[in-house]
Formats: sequence, structure tokens, C-alpha cells
Amino acid sequence: MVFTTSKFFKPFLSIVVALAIWQLLVLLIPQSNILPSPLGVLNAFGITLSDGTLFLDIATSIKRVLLGFILGSFLGLLAGMFFALHKKLGEYVIPLLELIRPIPPIAWIPLAILWFGIGDFSALFLVMLGAFFPVFSNTYDGIRNIKNVHLHIARNFGAEKKHMIIHVFFPGALPSIFTGLRISMGISWMIVITAELVGASSGLGYMIQLHRILLQTDYIVVGMMVIGIIGFLMYKMMFFLEQRIVKWRIQDATSTH
Repeated sequence: MVFTTSKFFKPFLSIVVALAIWQLLVLLIPQSNILPSPLGVLNAFGITLSDGTLFLDIATSIKRVLLGFILGSFLGLLAGMFFALHKKLGEYVIPLLELIRPIPPIAWIPLAILWFGIGDFSALFLVMLGAFFPVFSNTYDGIRNIKNVHLHIARNFGAEKKHMIIHVFFPGALPSIFTGLRISMGISWMIVITAELVGASSGLGYMIQLHRILLQTDYIVVGMMVIGIIGFLMYKMMFFLEQRIVKWRIQDATSTH
């Protein structure tokens, strides 16, 4: 009971302290439109809930990020496995991918708008691009780092290539793949918000940009807080899936302590 109480009390205390500091800053800053009060943000939150605009923006952003994340991660998974299993071909293609990888997805925004216009397709392209590389790199490294002893055992039992992929390569690389998926999810969420700030007419990023133009900082903070909450929930969702799917990794980690 002491552990449970402490577990919930500390986050609650940190939130209360943060709200108190926030309110103090509001009192110290003379310009009311620079930093809204907590009550002002709560009121703006209630208004956006009641008129339904917040739900629409949330649904739009989540739709974009999930589609882009799923497509980009799937392509990254396939490419990572393919080039890890075909090393000769990978020697030609991977250097090119490594040249493209350091380019931030945000730098692609002007081209994405030119190619796909303002809206879903440009945001989807940027999210796919951001999701691809972490999954690709972690899948590639995960397969390349599988111990040779596991490969020799499978071959000694007569495993064919397709069985090796299903029962050795993919399960062996799964922990690394999930690391890439968690990174991709966080990157995808940041990218879709950034894309909506610049090249969209809906979504949470557009909501923030619209109220910036209108100098309504209370609505801007509402958008920021919702973005943070959804990002946190997405991370927890990925961690939950990893615990359920890669159970043997969790058991190995706990047994070593």
C-alpha cells in the first residue's frame, strides 16, 4: 500500500507544483495574452470539447500518424529484413539510404507540399519517411546480430530459408524491431504535428497555428497539452504491446536481476 500511494502521490505532487509555478508566472507577467492562466486554459479546453472541434482535430492527427506509421514501419521492416538477408545487394543500397537518413523529415516539407499539396497526402508522406528509418535500421541490425549458434542449430535440424525467416530471424530480431517501432512512433507523432503547423488545414498542429494567428494562447496551450497526453499514451501502448509479444525478453531481463 505504501508503494502504491507513493507511486501516485509523487506525480500528483509534481503536477500541483507545476500548476502553482504556472499561476505565479501568470501573476508576474503583465501581458495577459503571453501566458494564459490555468483556469483560462481549462475554460478553452471546455469550449473546444463542447463544440466538438477538439475531437475532430484529434481524430484527424491520429488518423494521419497511424496510417503513416503503419506504412512506413511496414516498409522499413521489409527493407531491413531483405537487405540483412541479401548482404551483397545491401552493399549497394544501404550507403544510399544512409545518405538520406540524416536529412530531417521536416526538411522535406517544401517538397512534400509541392508534390502532394496541402493536406493528408503530404503529412502521410512525411510520417512514412520518419517512421521508415528507425524500423529499417533496427530490423537490419537485429537480424545481423543474431548469434551464429542459433543459425547453426536451425540448419542442423534441416530448416529451410522460409522457416529460418519465420522461426529464427524474425523472432531473434523482434526486440530490436520493437525498439525501432517505439522510436518511430514518437518521431511520427512529432512529424505529423509539425507538418500540420505548416501544410494542413486540420489537425492539432493546424489548431495551434490557427490560434497563434488569432493570439489565443489559451487554445494554443490546450493543443500542446493534448499533444503531450496523446504522445504519452502512444508510448505506453507500444510498451504494452512489447511486453505482451516479446514476453521471453521481459522474463530474461527480470531473471538477471
